[in-house]
Amino acid sequence: MKIFRLVLAGVVLTGILSQIFDRDPGPSFFILFAAAEGLLLVLLAGKLWNFRQTCRQNQGLSWPLVQRALEDLVPSTVAMLVVHELRLSLATGRVLLMRKIPTSRSEPTFHPLDGSHYGFIWKLVMLLVISELPLVHLLLNALLQEGIWKSVLLIGHALSSLYVLMWLVGDYRLLLESPGIQLLPAGVKIEIGIRAFGMMPYSSIASVDVSSPPEVPPGHAPIKEPETLRLTLHEKPNVLLTLHQPMAFVLILGIRKSARKVRLYVRDPQIFMGALNGFRASTG
Repeated sequence: MKIFRLVLAGVVLTGILSQIFDRDPGPSFFILFAAAEGLLLVLLAGKLWNFRQTCRQNQGLSWPLVQRALEDLVPSTVAMLVVHELRLSLATGRVLLMRKIPTSRSEPTFHPLDGSHYGFIWKLVMLLVISELPLVHLLLNALLQEGIWKSVLLIGHALSSLYVLMWLVGDYRLLLESPGIQLLPAGVKIEIGIRAFGMMPYSSIASVDVSSPPEVPPGHAPIKEPETLRLTLHEKPNVLLTLHQPMAFVLILGIRKSARKVRLYVRDPQIFMGALNGFRASTG
């Protein structure tokens, strides 16, 4: 990969210098370009073959595998953003194609959307964005003078609004498709759309309590609790998991946060805490 980058840098530099000095780059440029192209194809073929073998070993394709494959080609931050955008785009496509949401799960599952007002808020935001698109478009069309900048602003506004719609639809679909909070034999699995991922073994949980955030006097800013992660969509958390030691969680856009206290929202906190304590007792 380093050799390819050097060759590609030479090709780009040669092309830029030839444009600056208005000279024909000559046959060496085309030879370098062909060499870079061939080397890229060979490297991509090798990466695809390795990726195929990895998928076979893991008995299927998964997004972490896709991200690791992309990290071999681009920086990890770029790979993570590409995976996020792909997941959102594909989720939006499933909505447009009216694909059914898989619901069959054998493990006890508690989803933050159950009993939440987030769905109603999401519909209001969607209605706002959909109504804003034509209104602002008409306003810009009436106020701006004809010219290239008017076209750029109109196209930019339309594309940005469509992207926001795609993000909202895809994010909500992924929330519906994700299991939320699962009690597995190995521990508590957190998967809330693309917003939060984590795994807490039962042995790592010190206590399970009803969540009671510190009282905030009127007019004061909320108190930030150290080493505390809040995994809710809209409602106030009603369950507090205290861990023996801080654990890492992956949030939206791959942001990693370490926390020793995790605040959750579930529709029936007593049922959740009873089931969780049952798993903890059975695993010793």
